[in-house]
Amino acid sequence: MPLDEGANLAKERFVMDSASTQPADLAKLVDGDRRSTVPLPGKAGDWIEIDLGRDRPIGDVRLWCDTADFWRRFDILVYSTGQTIADARPFAREGDWRWTCVNRKDSDLDDPRWFRVCYRGAPVRARFVRLVCREDTGFARLAEIEVLPLRPTEGQ
Repeated sequence: MPLDEGANLAKERFVMDSASTQPADLAKLVDGDRRSTVPLPGKAGDWIEIDLGRDRPIGDVRLWCDTADFWRRFDILVYSTGQTIADARPFAREGDWRWTCVNRKDSDLDDPRWFRVCYRGAPVRARFVRLVCREDTGFARLAEIEVLPLRPTEGQ
């Protein structure tokens, strides 16, 4: 299904993490400005989560960074209003972030120093998007998280 490239469901939404980082610091991950990076907890089981405000049709999750200093292995999980993390379902799984940064990244044409990695899972309606670290990482940071919706088709 086609994506709505002009919309970012995560922009200016509430973000929290397993380390109880101040929301104002995590807000940089969804402010639409990739120039700042946010240090993140880096132990197996650590997570960051975005509340999209209500159930939305998710088609793509995009991570922006300027280095490969992020969790090596992680899952992207989604769950809906009225559910808990125990009900979360997998959206995408990263097996090796460093490999992906070299081989699968999209460079930003305005500034080639920045890149993004797009994760496209099966279309799903969900309210919460959670990234979960699967192995200890010495240092982790990220610049921006975008969540793109599916574009409505005629008749919807």
